[in-house]
Amino acid sequence: MTEEEYKQLTIAWINMRQRCYNKKHPKYPEWGGRGIQVCSEWRNNKHRFITWSLLHGFKLGLTIDRINNDGNYSPKNCRWVTSEVQNRNTRKNVFLTHGGETLTASQWAKRFDMDRSDVAKAIKKGLSFEQIFKKTNKK
Repeated sequence: MTEEEYKQLTIAWINMRQRCYNKKHPKYPEWGGRGIQVCSEWRNNKHRFITWSLLHGFKLGLTIDRINNDGNYSPKNCRWVTSEVQNRNTRKNVFLTHGGETLTASQWAKRFDMDRSDVAKAIKKGLSFEQIFKKTNKK
């Protein structure tokens, strides 16, 4: 493991614990305030977290992601992913299904070469999929 990898993993471990247990942390309400915790295996043992990470897909530039956003940080509920994947795995995402395919509103916007904010506004107005994406028929 390089010094840079060790540093990134240490920062991830510290930040994970801060979000869950430090009530003064700006992100605490969305993590610890919702009851999200760090498993006992990782909470007070950075080296176990680092070992798990190295054996389960960690690479520089990836971020720790909870598969189930309502679940705790634990080996069974975490993975190392790109920022793009992590941004699709958030409680704030809106999913739309069309033609048997389910994607986030942002993914549909990209597919139809539309601005995400325009799609979000249309969804808030209650427009249907067909109304939102009628301008183009790209796939």
